[in-house]
Amino acid sequence: MGIDLGTSGIKVAVFNENGEVIAISSQDYIFDVPRMGYAEQDPEVWWQATVKTVNEALANVDANEILAIGFSGQMHGLVALDQDGHVVRKAILHCDQRSVDQTSYINKTMEDAFSKTTYNPPFPGFQLVSLLWMKEKEPENYSKIRHVICPKDYIRFRFCGEIGVDITDASATLAFDIEKQDWAWDIINQLGLDGSVFPKDVHMPYDVAGTITRDLASKFGLPAHTKVVFGGGDQPMQLLGTGVYTPGKLTITIGTSGQIVAMTDRPVYNPALNTHTFNSAFPNKWFCMGAVLNGGATLNWYRRTFLPDKNYEQMDMMAKKVGAGSDGLLFFPCLAGERTPYIDSTTRGIFLGMSYLHNANHFTRAVMEGVSFAVRSNIEVLEGLKCPIDTIIASGGAAKSDVWLQIQADIYGRELHLTEISEQAVTGAAIVAGVGCGMYQSIEQGCEQMVSMKKRIVRPDLPRHQIYSEFYHNAYKQIYERNKDIFRSLYDLKGE
Repeated sequence: MGIDLGTSGIKVAVFNENGEVIAISSQDYIFDVPRMGYAEQDPEVWWQATVKTVNEALANVDANEILAIGFSGQMHGLVALDQDGHVVRKAILHCDQRSVDQTSYINKTMEDAFSKTTYNPPFPGFQLVSLLWMKEKEPENYSKIRHVICPKDYIRFRFCGEIGVDITDASATLAFDIEKQDWAWDIINQLGLDGSVFPKDVHMPYDVAGTITRDLASKFGLPAHTKVVFGGGDQPMQLLGTGVYTPGKLTITIGTSGQIVAMTDRPVYNPALNTHTFNSAFPNKWFCMGAVLNGGATLNWYRRTFLPDKNYEQMDMMAKKVGAGSDGLLFFPCLAGERTPYIDSTTRGIFLGMSYLHNANHFTRAVMEGVSFAVRSNIEVLEGLKCPIDTIIASGGAAKSDVWLQIQADIYGRELHLTEISEQAVTGAAIVAGVGCGMYQSIEQGCEQMVSMKKRIVRPDLPRHQIYSEFYHNAYKQIYERNKDIFRSLYDLKGE
């Protein structure tokens, strides 16, 4: 069984050893925005969604055949627990922007020393920065903390009662030394944080954390000896679910956010600090990632706000009625700050070029195009870092839309490959569960048995690619530099 805890929902799937889906269930939820720039979720919401989806997945499955459970989860977030394992406050998520001041403080006091240790820039929404915010802004809650874990680790804790972390999530907290492969104690101490709250040991995703608790085994009808495996962050699990375990393949995942990921044989230090380097699920392998904060969430926002009576299939048909470039309407998708390539939490979104000609069809297509332009800028950054890119595999919610897939191929000017299974992160979680229980001798074997590619390849239309390239170079790439001061002013001018 694989369990994928996302930002906007949870998925549970049961597979046989050949990668066939025996059962699958999902549950959507939203995150809370109590103030501008905040993004929180109550872990109890995750847990109730987990119970519901596990029960649904097991409804038509012989639960006695479940050998192991693995996890995938949204990365970077902060879950704070007290001495009894109770949640201290709502989890602070990866897309949270409240800790701008703490980020600036780290940049000013540590400068290059921070990034040369973590191989990543400080940025709001990462666990270490959110913890520093708690220390300064919520000292009473901070004093109650005995354990700091990542989102999916909380679900695993509820399954087996063991608190811990795997190396993929640990490396993405900004509290981890990439070269020493241990917690960044110098940084933790210099910030005056209590290092004892971080899990003592850092595990591999396929390590066994324990077995399911008796109460939960009874609740789900699972065997008491069902193994619970550590699992990993959603991006390294996504890599496994697309069958990527060697350098050369680039994965583009457009879900709530967007991730552009290349596996490497070495940790990639980027002096521009506008990408991220984290540990993969394999010993001595890393991945270099461009991170787009505003991916499918922008289309979801647009639908909820302006087209609440439309579903995504209907929106696809609307976008299909409009030609490449949306008749001069351009969308800059940075609704909640942006990581790659700007590393600027004050950026905001723009619809540019609006005229009386434009209708809802144009705006719908422009949102898809704007997110794809953002991904193209990330591909260029990774190519500039000499990350090997021979093949591109598309995944995430945007890969379920034929219209959006073609827009992506046309904007990138590259062929897109697809996996047979559309839910790659939950597949990766199941693969590490299979390794943990001995079904597979290695992750490579698990990938080979569970992942297969579709014969269909989405190929770019070259005339449309030329149109998009002109939009990209002459307009899209200039938006940030020409407006960054205005973005900052608007960020400071929050109004009433």
